[in-house]
Parts: sequence; structure tokens; C-alpha cells
Amino acid sequence: MASVTAFGSSGQARVERPAARILRLKSMSTQLPPVNIVVCDDDERLRRSLVRTLSEQGAHCIASPTGDEALSVVRSRSDIGLLLLDLIMPGMDGLQVLERLRREGCSVPVLLLTANATVDLAVRATKLGCVNVMSKPYGRHELVAQVREALALRPVHGNGGASSDEKPGYGRLLGQSSVMQELFQRLRKMEKLQFTAVHIHGESGTGKELVAQELHKQGIRHERPYVEVDCSTVPEPLLDSTLFGHERGAFTDARATRKGLFELADDGILFLDEIGELSAAAQVKLLRVLEARTFRRVGGSRNLPVRAAIVTATNRDLELEATQGRFRQDLYYRLSVLHLHTPALRERREDIALLADHFLDDFSRRYRRSRRRLAPDALDSLLAYGWPGNVRELRNIMEQVVVFSARPDVHRRDLPPALQSFIRGGTPAFTDTLQLPEHGIRLKDVERSLVEQALHRTEGNQSAAARLLDISRHTFRTLMKRYDLL
Repeated sequence: MASVTAFGSSGQARVERPAARILRLKSMSTQLPPVNIVVCDDDERLRRSLVRTLSEQGAHCIASPTGDEALSVVRSRSDIGLLLLDLIMPGMDGLQVLERLRREGCSVPVLLLTANATVDLAVRATKLGCVNVMSKPYGRHELVAQVREALALRPVHGNGGASSDEKPGYGRLLGQSSVMQELFQRLRKMEKLQFTAVHIHGESGTGKELVAQELHKQGIRHERPYVEVDCSTVPEPLLDSTLFGHERGAFTDARATRKGLFELADDGILFLDEIGELSAAAQVKLLRVLEARTFRRVGGSRNLPVRAAIVTATNRDLELEATQGRFRQDLYYRLSVLHLHTPALRERREDIALLADHFLDDFSRRYRRSRRRLAPDALDSLLAYGWPGNVRELRNIMEQVVVFSARPDVHRRDLPPALQSFIRGGTPAFTDTLQLPEHGIRLKDVERSLVEQALHRTEGNQSAAARLLDISRHTFRTLMKRYDLL
């Protein structure tokens, strides 16, 4: 067999057989596709090494030293093909980043890197849709092979899964109903606006946080920071420090100066979720800041400018609460310069099949299951159900279906028991199972029980509870007073 002479870097000739040379050339030419990969590791040396290795293989790398920064990059771009994520980092760790992305419906593949891989970690990461957990140290060839395998699982049309040609929507918001098209139209009109305040109102689970994120992603501030906080989770004593920051020595544990969310948002967007949960005192402070467009850190004496757009959201009817004195009217008007409403799922039933298919596709891919499809009887039940938890509830149920059903065709029997009793055009089996006892029953006991169940299911939202019982909010409040529930 003939041989081929090649020259190494030393200038000395070495002899290669053709088969060996072909294999060497083949391995050199097996490059990665030209995709965007976010490399997130707080170790600068390792981060540079990862970027260099993957760039040499043809990938386009975006380096991020923190989980927060990586999260912002993936949120702001629809062309990310893979996130390479270190587990242990200061601030938001790898699992927290992964959990946040999945909760937001982002399906970009994730490879987790760690020096302490355990079975428990692997299970937790897999449940969150992680492609693989790689143990440090790893070889160059192993890294490239794992990245190539992960890229094979990436969505064809970007982070959200499907293109707008296939699934009508706006960014990661999906919907073909008239109420959703109206929302999309309002969002498109706001893309070029330098707005200062937007209020988003809708029931729990309707996608208010997603709307806020799309306002940032599609708007003129998309390259600026996006900072969010759930006001209901911040204890009252920590609210000032959280929002406005503090100077060193401002209080006992203030060992260093810390920027607040207003400062971190800079000239981007600050999203204040569950704004209706703020106390009266906190409302006064926020109003002063919005009126003056300046604030001070706790313990500080220097006025700092408010440069960010303020986006707020709540499941409460703030306009009604303002007229009834439970929320400051002047603050409400400041916050709702522009107003958006996220409709309940029962108000957009024509979107249920679209959303269910989208979630089934997403979770089938995430859990590496065969593609699931809704059978007509299952769709009938979904269309007949009231959806008190809205899109979030539908998403959770579709995840359960993918995990626990063994067949690709999803039938009514594969749905949770609470949904199996619903049939389109009919009523839930509740009406069949509720029988009048022979000795009779007090009607007010049944009525009180239904009111309590409606409140429990809607987490105390009176308007939503009234809709579940098909009565007006005024009638519902009358019933609450009658049974000492108000």
C-alpha cells in the first residue's frame, strides 16, 4: 500500500498511511455548525478556554461571567443555539438559571458543567430539561462531542420553539384569538416608543411576566438591562434597600454599598410584579420617586436619577381598588400611562389547542419522548374546562401528560382526574355526582361551600371566583358577606 509523506512543525518528515491520513482529515473537518453559544462560567481562565475551543470548531461564542448576565443574553436574543452553564457561581447558580429559563418557556438546550457531579444533581438537572451534566475536568474531544449532541436537540426556529409562520403570536406569546391579536397589535405599536410607565393587568397564570419580557425584547430598550422583582416576596423592612440600594453602614448588616433595582435597571426596564401587594407606606415612597424621577440609597444623601421605564403587573383590579381607597389613585395614574390586559384562557378558547400542542411539543423534546398529540376526546375536555389557573395550569397539565402517559396519542383518560369529567357542550360530572340526600340538605351549606371552593381555586381573587360561578362580582361579594367570608 502506498504511503504519503507529511512534514511536521519540526520540519522532519513523517510517514502516514492513506487510511490514517483520511481519518485525521475527517476528524479535523467535523466542525460545529455556525451557531451562537453562550458560555457562562465565573472562572475567567476556564471561560476563555471554552470559548477558544468552541470558536476553533466554528461556533460563535458569547462569554458571560455570571448567571444573571447569561439569563439576560438568552432572553434578549432568539438566535441562541446552546447555553454552556457552570453549576457553582456567585449570585444565581446554574440550576437557578436553568429553572428560570424553563419557567419562562425558553427551550434552548443547556449543558451543565460541574466539578461535583452527583446522581441527585443529574436527576434535578434532567427534570429541568438539561441535555447533560459534564464533570470537570473533561477533554477537548468530549466537550465538542457533547456540544454537537446538544445542538442536535436545539429548536429549529430559535429559543421559543416555533416560528411565527407556524404558530401565530408575538415573540414567545402565542395566540390566534381576536383578544390576543388585539394585545399583539398594541405591543407592536409600543415597539418604537420611549415609554416611561406601563401597567399589565390580568389573572394569575395569563402571562403578564412574559408580556413584560417581550416589551423589553422587542422594544428600543432591548440592549439595555431588564430587571424584575416580585413585590409580594420582598419583606417590608427590606423593600427600600431592594429597590433603592443602600450605603455602607446604613444599617447593622450593611457592610458594603449596594445598588438597588432602580439603579441596576439603569435606562432599561424595571418590572415590578404584584405591585398591588405594596403596603400604603411603600406606595407613598414609590409615588414620590416616580414624581421626582430621583431617589436616594438608604443612608445616602445624593439624589440619583430614575432612568428606567417602569413596568408593573398585578392580578388585582387596581382601578377598582383605587376608587375604593385600597390603592393610591395618584400612584395608579402614574403607573398606568399605558395599559395592557392579558386575557384569561377561558376568554380565548380558540387558542387552547394551539397552546396545548405547543407545550406537548416542547415537553416531548425536553424529556426526549416521542411526539405527543391530542386525541379529539382529550381536546373536548380541555375546551370544556374552566381553566382557573389559565395558561400556567394548561402548561403544567401538558407537562404531566408527557411525563406520565405511555402513548403518543393523548386521550381523555390520560388527563388529570379533574379534567376527565369535562365534556364539550355538557357539564362536568359534578352535576351527576351531587345527589340530594334522602334526609335533605341545607341549601346555604352547599352555597357557602361553593363560594369557599371558588375563592380557594382563584387564590382569593373575587372577580375570578365570581366568573367561575357565573355570577357578578357584586353578587359574589354579597354571598361572601352573608357567610362571613369578607
